[in-house]
Amino acid sequence: RDTPILASSSAPDTRASWEEAAYSLSLDRFWRHIKAATPEGVSIENSYYPDLKAQHQSTKELRSTRLLNSVRIPKSGSSALSVTARALSGCHPDGYPCCKFPGDPVGSCPRKDLMCSLVTGCTDHRPDYDGDEAVITTLRDPVSRSVSAFFYHYPHTSVKHGESHTWEKFVENIQSPRFRNILTKMLSSGAYAYADFDEVKHTVPRAKARLCSIAWFGLSEMPVSSSMMLYETPQFRKLLPNPVAFGLQASDATAAEHAAEEKDGLRVNSDSEYKEFLATSFATNDGSSFVMQHNQHDMEVFQFAEKLFCGRLLAKIGLVEEMKQVGLGLEEIYKCVSIGFANIEELCYNIQNNA
Repeated sequence: RDTPILASSSAPDTRASWEEAAYSLSLDRFWRHIKAATPEGVSIENSYYPDLKAQHQSTKELRSTRLLNSVRIPKSGSSALSVTARALSGCHPDGYPCCKFPGDPVGSCPRKDLMCSLVTGCTDHRPDYDGDEAVITTLRDPVSRSVSAFFYHYPHTSVKHGESHTWEKFVENIQSPRFRNILTKMLSSGAYAYADFDEVKHTVPRAKARLCSIAWFGLSEMPVSSSMMLYETPQFRKLLPNPVAFGLQASDATAAEHAAEEKDGLRVNSDSEYKEFLATSFATNDGSSFVMQHNQHDMEVFQFAEKLFCGRLLAKIGLVEEMKQVGLGLEEIYKCVSIGFANIEELCYNIQNNA
């Protein structure tokens, strides 16, 4: 893992530097917010909390073990999401995702003490919307998500161990009801990611309505802005920003090393077969169009998510201006300006009433 570069007045130009810069700016905005919100005569130490567990315990007994709901869309940065969920909730040790030792595949879970009852859905890809705790998730463009899942392991793909990742196998994979419109399935009804797609249950309006009600969601294609929006979320406004939520090193260096499997929130497909597939079969057969054709629900939901995310980001005028001042996430901001939806309340009001 790269050694973090401290934020400076120049525009961040490496992954480590934007992470440091994002954390630094988020921390600065946090302290300014807390100081402004603390009544005169009240100690500032009593105005913020390290995590949701501490916040709940300060006001009442911790009757419920469910403090946060993590909806893990496969191959969309779900492991990084569970690192963030554990940090927000107050799970220890810090800097790890939830996982059941020894992991699937075996060896992917480094410790036996990483499950945390404070987080709903911290493992697996089966949403549970029965509670009233805040929900967080991360989304990814359906085309890149589908290709990445195809090259992962069962149950994320129909390719069995030892089989080649051919174009014919990819076509079979994408056409299967199990692997189509994953995002719509999980958001609309809480279905398991790889349940068969159901046109009646798994609808776009329901998925959009869910997105409107979610406390925070990030976009894998906009990692900087997603990180910056996390601690701007009302439910987390009194929580001290945790560096692991920005992809930085935990206080326990060993934990950070184990969590370093992610790059920009995604496990990286870097084997030669994956790269060759993208450069040959996928490109020759216009794979992007093929995936979009069979995932039209997800394409519509994701485009809505981009508008909603950008609308929320651009509504944070002070945040966007401060990001610009330090050269942080400029490309993401400019993209949002081109696709942002001005009236977020109207957008979600219409969606939720028609879902």
